[in-house]
Amino acid sequence: MKADLPTKDVKFTTKGQIVIPRRLREQFHIEAGTRAVIQATPEGILIKPVSRESIKRAGHAKTSAGGTLVDSPMG
Repeated sequence: MKADLPTKDVKFTTKGQIVIPRRLREQFHIEAGTRAVIQATPEGILIKPVSRESIKRAGHAKTSAGGTLVDSPMG
């Protein structure tokens, strides 16, 4: 991804939730029920959606512990 893409501010709710802008949900094929892997990185929080498209691109999905993500709504 390009580093010069436009950014968008979001706010956290009291439950720690955020709304991912529609443009990004469409770009990354995020639908209701899509699972994600969340990681702490030196730059901040990294959220990786696990969608049908991301699984096709990667060929498989891994959890942060290195195991295969089998508890996925992708069937």
